[in-house]
Amino acid sequence: MTDRGMKIILTGNNFVGKSSLVRQYVDNDFTYNYELHRRSWNCNKKEMVLKGCKVALQLWATVGAREFRTEEQYRDADGCIIVFSVTNRKSFEDLNLWRNEFLSLGKPQNPEQFPFVVVGTKIEVEADRAASLY
Repeated sequence: MTDRGMKIILTGNNFVGKSSLVRQYVDNDFTYNYELHRRSWNCNKKEMVLKGCKVALQLWATVGAREFRTEEQYRDADGCIIVFSVTNRKSFEDLNLWRNEFLSLGKPQNPEQFPFVVVGTKIEVEADRAASLY
């Protein structure tokens, strides 16, 4: 029996690796051959134990065009992971855009305290870094 459910939204520009990140975490599997997702959301679930509590984690990765996203999909999220690719400067520059979209559609009760995490992907790619932490 699960003690608690958690809904986490992953958002960011297309092709930054949101679905791959979820697949790696949930299935411990990774592939460089991605599938183009035509729907607007990709949901995966993973059960885990956190501080002695069984948690059913729902990971909702946004995919496809922004116009297909609705308030209902963002509603009741417990956290948001904004993903960018270190090989794509625009995806880094758009981080605030994605935060604002989440706050607009998700309407969290305490937006100033809502948990956001920023994750940079594709660090293994042999290419010039478009985004750097330095």
